[in-house]
Amino acid sequence: MNNYQHLEDRRPQFITVFCDASHCPKTLAGGWAVWMKHGVPAITQRLSGALFSVKDSHFAEIVALEKALDYIETSLDVTNQIVVIESDCQGAMKSIEKRAEALKMRGAKHVKLKWVKGHQGVKCARSSVNTWCDKEAKRHMRLTRDRIIRQSNSCSTIYGPSEVAS
Repeated sequence: MNNYQHLEDRRPQFITVFCDASHCPKTLAGGWAVWMKHGVPAITQRLSGALFSVKDSHFAEIVALEKALDYIETSLDVTNQIVVIESDCQGAMKSIEKRAEALKMRGAKHVKLKWVKGHQGVKCARSSVNTWCDKEAKRHMRLTRDRIIRQSNSCSTIYGPSEVAS
């Protein structure tokens, strides 16, 4: 151990989170994705899933943020951590603000909700991660949408034929 190891052990670490969601207004299908980096050495985790009966894109974005918070609250030690949660939906971040701030009561040193401009393509590491979340959320939404269309045996949406073969 070097002379400064004890200082490094007390230095705050980061939990960095990106969230995004996708929504189909015709079928109410949705998808969400979360990318997170935490720990020393850093661990990158990717979480994603499907949503059904999603009323709008704002609600889908809130679900993505809540999935991230669920994971943080149940699986990570936030003691002395700086938690940065990024999303391209300012309204959804406002909706989970109190819950995110409650991480301080669990020992987080600081919690920051940060808006990231969405749909910008890959320009830097941040936009690359946001693009992954966007594509993964869309992938889940499309799979869910297609499943809904197939199960309905007919389709009144623009996404497929009016009759679906069995």
